[in-house]
This record gives sequence, C-alpha cells and structure tokens, in this order.
Amino acid sequence: MLVVHGTWAAPRADKARWHQPCEDVAASSDFISRLDAELKKRGSPARCWAHCSGDHPPFHWSGGNSWIERTHAAVLLAEEIARLKNAGWLCHVVAHSHGGNVAVEALNQVTTHAGTAAPAGRLVTLGTPFLDAMAPIVWRADLRKRVLRILYIAVTMVAILAEIVGPAVWYWEDSSPGLEKAREILTILVPSALIIAFSYFVLRPWLLRKAEVRKRNAFQGPRAEMPSGLLDDFAEMALRNVKGASARMPLQTSLLAIGSSLDEAWQVLHHLRSLDNPLAIKKSLLRYVLGAMRSHMSQGAEIARIHGARSYGDLGKSRKLMLVLLFFLCFCALLTMPAFYYGASARGFRNFDSFAFLLVLVMPPFAAVTISQTYGPEFLSAFLAPFRWIARAIGAFVAIPAFATTYFVRRKSWSVLLAMALGMEGYRFPLPAVAQSPANFPKAFVTYEDMPAAAEARAMERRNAWIGRHLGGVSQTFAKLVISPADMSLLLATIEEDQSLIHAAYYTDDDCIARIADWIAGVGGDGTQAAMMPGQPVSEVRG
Repeated sequence: MLVVHGTWAAPRADKARWHQPCEDVAASSDFISRLDAELKKRGSPARCWAHCSGDHPPFHWSGGNSWIERTHAAVLLAEEIARLKNAGWLCHVVAHSHGGNVAVEALNQVTTHAGTAAPAGRLVTLGTPFLDAMAPIVWRADLRKRVLRILYIAVTMVAILAEIVGPAVWYWEDSSPGLEKAREILTILVPSALIIAFSYFVLRPWLLRKAEVRKRNAFQGPRAEMPSGLLDDFAEMALRNVKGASARMPLQTSLLAIGSSLDEAWQVLHHLRSLDNPLAIKKSLLRYVLGAMRSHMSQGAEIARIHGARSYGDLGKSRKLMLVLLFFLCFCALLTMPAFYYGASARGFRNFDSFAFLLVLVMPPFAAVTISQTYGPEFLSAFLAPFRWIARAIGAFVAIPAFATTYFVRRKSWSVLLAMALGMEGYRFPLPAVAQSPANFPKAFVTYEDMPAAAEARAMERRNAWIGRHLGGVSQTFAKLVISPADMSLLLATIEEDQSLIHAAYYTDDDCIARIADWIAGVGGDGTQAAMMPGQPVSEVRG
C-alpha cells in the first residue's frame, strides 16, 4: 500500500514525516504502524510500504503547490504502480490533501489506458480539494486529433481521386498546354497518393498495434503478442474506429473520499474559487475612465480647498463685482490683442508690438495682485480658480492611461491571486472548481463520506486550542508592513502539517484510521466482509 502525502509534506532529512515508514516509532503514535495494525485485525494482507526495500524506497513527490508538480508526480506514481503490478503486487493508495489529486490523475492513467481486467486495488483520499486540471487539456488534445483526422481523410480522398482520374488524364491524346500542366501535377500527386494510402491503411494500423502492445506490457507485465498481419490490422483499425481511438477499459478502482466541511484547506480553496472577483470594477472601461476623471478633478478641488484655495462663491458682493469686472477686462484684452498685433506689425512697430503683447499678458495678474492688497488673499485665490480648474482637467487627461491600467489590473489581479492559492499558475484554461469528490471518476466507483463525527469533534477541540496558541503569531505576521510570499508559505505550511487541525486530523484519529482499514480490507460497517467488486484482490496476489 502506497501513502501519498500532500503539499509541503515531502520527506526531509531532519524530520520524520507521518507518511514515512518508521520502524522505531510505537504503534500508538505512528500512522503507518497503526494502519497496519488495523489491517491485520481485519485479516487483510495489505501493509503500508510492504514492497519497499533498499533498492525501492517509498514513493514521494516534491510537494510543491503547483498543478505542474502534481501532474509530474502523477506520472511518476503511475509508473510506480505499473512497476509494482508487473512484479505481482496489488496496489492500494491512501492520499492526503493534494496528494489525492496526484493519485486520481495517476490512477486514471493506469486504469483507463492499460486495457486490463487484472485485480485493482482501492483508493482512499483524505481532505482532498479535488481539482480536475487535466480534463480541458485532454479535451483539447482529442479535438486536435479529430481535426487532424478529418484533414487526413480529406487529403486521402484527394489522393484517391488523383489515382482514379490520373490514368485518364495521363493517356489523353491531347497536347494542349492545360493538359500538359495537369500531367505535371499528376506526376507529383500520384506517388504522393500511393505513399499516403500505404501510410494510412498499412503503416498506421501496424504502428498503433505495436504501441498498444507496449502499453499493455508496461501496465500488465509481459504477455504474448497478438498475431500480426494485414487482415488483423484492418480488423483492429475498424474496432478502434467503432470504440474510439483509446479503446479504454472500464475503471476498476473504487475510491473512498473522506472530507469535512470544517476542513481548513477545503474552506479556503472552495470559498476563494466560488467567490466573485471582489476587486473587479463592474462598470465598462469608458464609464470608469470618465468617472475617474471627474473624481480626480473633484478630489483635487477638495484638496486645494483644504489648503486654503477659494472660489467665486466664497467672496462677498463687492469682491464678486470686482472679480467679474477684472475677468471682463481680461476677456476684452484677449479679443483685441490679435487685431492690435497684426495692425502694429503692418505699420512696422515691431518693438512696440512686443511690449504691448507682454503688457496685455501681464496686466490681469498684476491687477489681481494689486487689488488683493485691498480685498485680501482670498480675492487672488478666487481669481486663480479657473486656472486651477484647467490644471486639474489637464492632469485628469494625462492620468487616463493610469486609470485604464488600474481598470485592467483590478479585473485580472484576483485571478492571478486565486491561481497562486490553488497552485494553478500558468494554467491556460478557466480555473477548475474545487470539489470534495473527484469529477473525473465514474460516480459508480466513488463513495464520499464525511469525517467520523467523533473524530471531527475531537479535531474541533484541538483546533480551538491551536487558535489560542497561534493567534498571536498569525496577528504578528499580518501586522508586518510588508508580508512576503515566504511568510504566507510558512503560514500555509503550518496549517498543512499541524496535526491539531482538522485538515491533518484524518491521519491522526483512530476512527479515521479504522475507516481507512475497513475500506482497504473490504469490510462492511457490521464487521462482515463486503461484497467483491470487479477486480477484487485474489488470495495469491501480494497486498
């Protein structure tokens, strides 16, 4: 029996992990020894790591929180199970946390591609947040195969048509330029058609049969090869087209998924995945940018007002009248300045023209400063209010790229954070849902059970004590001005490993271990032997 650990639980040189065989640890405190003892009570020959030796150490994977790492681990686990099956072992698997995703993906590779009816072991997952990451990838690969098959058939039909029409065109008694060009094309098409026909109807079936034999040998052990011949190849190809390209055998493995709605890892991942993006802006890009520009300008006006800026509405009646008169004079000066400029230039008064231009430009602010000596600095501030508004408008237009960037960052950042939490960085499809039961296993072979009630109650008591011990440390972590990814990884690793939490209580509680042993041994709830499923272990097969 193989025990597959979860995230951040890979073996370490300085620490014995719960899933590793420990001969020097008492059965009362070691998961492996306790599970073996329960299996022995039920008369099951299965033992944890019974196949291990100096040349074959226990299976483990990197434990990285990444779907790529889990996929690589699934490939290695499938190879390990294939090697053990070749050696005559019947393999059961107990997997915790994301190790359950590794095991499910590995067993899908073994049981759906092996084409075997040999006895199949049983699988138990503990607190696994199931993520079906491979289904979209497999679907796209199948779609690509179907498209290529259609293109291949189309090319083959063109080649066959060339074979049929070719002789008639070739021996046509006509020397027209068009017919000569057709003969040149057929000179290329006819040999190509022969090569394509040979590849599709002879070489391809032969290669597919050889690959299938190698696959079956890898997963089932040596067996006599089927007779090979052209008629057999045609029959095998027809059978494959009827059943589908994979010709898969029905799934033999039965799965028990033990979970809990109070599981910390399940709660975090499930609710994060189900939550709508709290950072996304609900408005369209145009409405958001226009609203952000208005907000930028109004906020700038409020800030200026806090710093003492005043506007027309803040002045008294006499000051308002003086301000209106000053703006009227400025307006008149601006209207007459072009005519004055061109008239003076026509009379040759270049120097006077420059002086007049500067005088008109400087006179309004000079007058405002002079009048403010009588009416106070509020008058000058109110005079500058239109110029401040223009400056804020220019600033709002300049900030449009920043507003657009904020819009897109807020829409995309949540998916990035969610992908990091789920370990799905670099995944090119929509993030899969987080479930307590695997969606890529046939429902007839999956049994979901809640964690035993007594075990859950004991775990809740330990978790309450854990919160009392660690709440200060968690608060200190979040009290830092800058929280690094290392801080978050350390916090999550603590949750993963701490056996006082519900997420790890599955492999520490006696009731949970007893339920695992019942499932592996095939014992019913009343202590009797459960009904044999297809592929149930036989007595001469090692457990």
